[in-house]
Amino acid sequence: MGVLETSGLTKHFGGVTAVDDVDLSVPEGEITSLIGPNGAGKTTLFNMLAGALEPSAGVVRFRDEEITGLPPEAIARKGIARSFQITNVFEGLSVLENVCVAVQARHRGGWNVYQHVDNRDDYTEEALEILSVVGLEHERDQPASSLSHGDKRSLEIGLALAIGPDLLLLDEPAAGMSQVEIKEMLDLINDLSGEYTILFVEHNMDIVMNISDTVMVLQNGAIIASGPPAEVQADESVQEAYLGGVA
Repeated sequence: MGVLETSGLTKHFGGVTAVDDVDLSVPEGEITSLIGPNGAGKTTLFNMLAGALEPSAGVVRFRDEEITGLPPEAIARKGIARSFQITNVFEGLSVLENVCVAVQARHRGGWNVYQHVDNRDDYTEEALEILSVVGLEHERDQPASSLSHGDKRSLEIGLALAIGPDLLLLDEPAAGMSQVEIKEMLDLINDLSGEYTILFVEHNMDIVMNISDTVMVLQNGAIIASGPPAEVQADESVQEAYLGGVA
């Protein structure tokens, strides 16, 4: 049984079916990637898993507990943290303050930037441990706005870690990065995989095929293949749909 599972998960937008009867299982302790052509339904599926969209039909279970339709904050409290395609950090706060706010949110049950600014010492030690994990401990006092794009992505993952998750949902974690930044992000994801289950959406096929334990392919809202990277890459339907016929 996977740590996260769906059964018949479906989302309609008017007469359009964006996600069509998806059954998936994310193995605990592994890195699972979700790929597919533009418009395949990946973001819609991710949004339903994270609580940003309510399914039209179907069930989502986390650790065998149904979480279908719960709001994002409730899903986060269950132990599922998410990053976004567009970097989402507090630009006006320091790197350390960003993570302190997220740590506070877990301990106090809500986000309060102003309360955090007055009481940062309560959460500094835990925040510094997280910054060490994501490689930003030396940037602790820098404003988040001054970070490179790659470091902002790492900081966003730090914010996700601050809620104490079991499962990380990473939405295109290497989007817009240089080759050096991509290498650093790959190293970070590999390091995190020793402690967290990871499900990510990614368009960079080199990343997908080199880092994933399991690859799931979505086309027209439906899963057309799932398995180890080499097996999925060799699948003719996947080559036709996504890989341009390259085995």
